[in-house]
Amino acid sequence: MITDTKLLFAAIACLLHSNVVCQTFDIQVEEMFSNPEYLAINQTPDYLNLKGTLNSAFERAGFNVVNAKWAGQQLQKPKPAPNYQVLALEIFNVFDRAAAVDPSLNPIKRNQLIKLLKDAGICKELQHSFFQKEEIEKGILECISQGAFIVLPKNKIALSTKRTPPLVEDFVEVEWTPPTIYEFKFNYVYRSSLSCGQTIKEFYASLNDLADGVQIASVRFEQPQLSSMCKQQIINKCVSELMAKNHHEFKFQKSLGFKNLKSITIIGKDGNDCNGKSSHDLANDFSASILGLYNVVDRVNFDAFIEEQRNSMSGLFEDSDYIEAGRLTGAEGIVFVEANCMNKHTEIDISLSDTRSGSIQWSVHSENLDPHEIADRLIESIAD
Repeated sequence: MITDTKLLFAAIACLLHSNVVCQTFDIQVEEMFSNPEYLAINQTPDYLNLKGTLNSAFERAGFNVVNAKWAGQQLQKPKPAPNYQVLALEIFNVFDRAAAVDPSLNPIKRNQLIKLLKDAGICKELQHSFFQKEEIEKGILECISQGAFIVLPKNKIALSTKRTPPLVEDFVEVEWTPPTIYEFKFNYVYRSSLSCGQTIKEFYASLNDLADGVQIASVRFEQPQLSSMCKQQIINKCVSELMAKNHHEFKFQKSLGFKNLKSITIIGKDGNDCNGKSSHDLANDFSASILGLYNVVDRVNFDAFIEEQRNSMSGLFEDSDYIEAGRLTGAEGIVFVEANCMNKHTEIDISLSDTRSGSIQWSVHSENLDPHEIADRLIESIAD
């Protein structure tokens, strides 16, 4: 009887106190992470339409939410683009040999040439006739653009008088880097609620790297029968606590002899963030966000000066050389931006050097922050 009474009082206390008291939010972050290029969520309809609520919550947190099926396709290395120079050479050789056997084929109507090329097996790997014709047309256009074929009136095509075959240049395949994609997978148990209608009783989720399946974070929520937190509140709190648990760091240092410089130039050093974005691109993003604090000098003269110096110098181009270049091109300061990725953890270091003295005016070390947020925090820090 005493035990039952205690349970009753516990239930009443749970009902009267804040929802948080009797609810469990367990968020674990196994690996610190930067926002990926895409966050994949299965868009198949679910009973409580949690996918829609999750989409909105993660988008507000800065994620680019996409369909999980589409995201998986982005991790497949794309097929190399057709080399139409090679196809053009094959087409030229077929037409050239045919015309040598039967000179009346030169010139030839375009449709007849396409039929001739199909019969010769050009683009036979394409099963559909429409796609064969489309690719052959592109090869013919390459022959025309290189002067191997001549276009005549009445939609006729002839070999050039010199019968010079099209040039096939060395084909260099562009290195492909897969995008960084995380997947948020979830399942839940629902129940009825007096205040919310249908709500979540239990919610379990994980954040995984879609490329290798490694778990980055996990989410668990449970609430007892008498508690009545609604689904949108639950999802919003899960996402906000996930982002809070993921470590972000901003360290700012200002020199004792700080000078309020006005005109600066910004350059990116070597290195990439965890999304493969170069320090140069991050420097451009930072530059766009810092305009309210500094006058960013046009880089045209600076880049020209640097290129001239590179051509006249051998060995490593040091920070002091960039500082000197900034001074000679009219900038009072030069900002260096450098990014690195350590275990899916983006680190960006930024510093401002006085081009006259070479002294560092301020420096920033950040972890898992994008350049726009770094700029916002920097502006606040300098103002303080």
